Amino acid sequence: MRVLLTAGHVYPMSALRSAGRTVTAFPSGSGQRLQDWNAKALAELGHEVVYCVAGHRAAPPPGVVLVDSLDRVDFARIDVAHTFKPADERVFAEAGVPYISVLHIHPKVRCALNVQEGTNDTVYVSRWLAQAFGSTRVVYNGVDPSEYLYSASKGDYFLFMASMDWAEDKGLDVAIDVAARAGRRLVVAGGARSDAALENAIRLCDRPDVDFVGDVQGPQKRWLLAGAKALLHPSRDPEACPLTIMEAFISGTPVLATPRGGTPELVSEDVGFLCETADEMVAAAARIGEIDPRACRARALRDFHYQRMTRDYLREYEAAIAGGACRSFTSPAAQTSIQ
Repeated sequence: MRVLLTAGHVYPMSALRSAGRTVTAFPSGSGQRLQDWNAKALAELGHEVVYCVAGHRAAPPPGVVLVDSLDRVDFARIDVAHTFKPADERVFAEAGVPYISVLHIHPKVRCALNVQEGTNDTVYVSRWLAQAFGSTRVVYNGVDPSEYLYSASKGDYFLFMASMDWAEDKGLDVAIDVAARAGRRLVVAGGARSDAALENAIRLCDRPDVDFVGDVQGPQKRWLLAGAKALLHPSRDPEACPLTIMEAFISGTPVLATPRGGTPELVSEDVGFLCETADEMVAAAARIGEIDPRACRARALRDFHYQRMTRDYLREYEAAIAGGACRSFTSPAAQTSIQ
């Protein structure tokens, strides 16, 4: 199968360096790396990939060809396309190329625009999100273990990692409160796309036992995830399929999270705790030693491996091809960042 993938970043995301306390286009938890992993897995599984990206810092693996514009694509040789950008959908439809459009976030979560009813031509990243649009087409995100470290030995800190553009929505203030009441140091990681958001995060973290490190990538990110006693994910938003939770699991790190959106589909009692309130999260923090890091790693390798994600996408590609050119519901609201 020859698959066309599209993305809006410079390939690969794994080559990004930590931006620290400076503005960055793709903060630490950005999900754009999912398409990189999908391209890699497709090639590993014997498929040909044409990957449209904004540019590149490194050569892709064998089987993946990079292009910097859809104008450079010979659509007659493409079997199916995969995007999350409405503008691309129109191009594929006009070219008569079957495609899937993946929705990574409910547009109403961070966008006031209304959306139409979903159709069976759209793929979602959690059951919660699919059910919101009356669909059963679900492909959970996955991670590449080679980009992370596993450690059964943990440090004395909790980790909060998210885009600081959404610090309050992601529950940064709750994480700070929980860590303080649990007697743990809190490391806050995540960049922002604006100076205002970055300054707000610095202000919120200006207190004892809170270390705001800003955007982290590469080795720094791996070490922080692997060494954390737990990842705190007290989001107020109904998240679809948070990548940071999977990144924690693959690192052997348990998760304390609020049961919003698709998060309960990821966090089971063997790998973490779901907590409705800050009080519940403080109580759960005292029990974090009950979670075996090996169980977190095993859960990620079984359910959240990038090759599992891609095999599931192959199922959806075949359905798109069988059904002919697809039509997606996505509106301009769906252009919201996928992280």
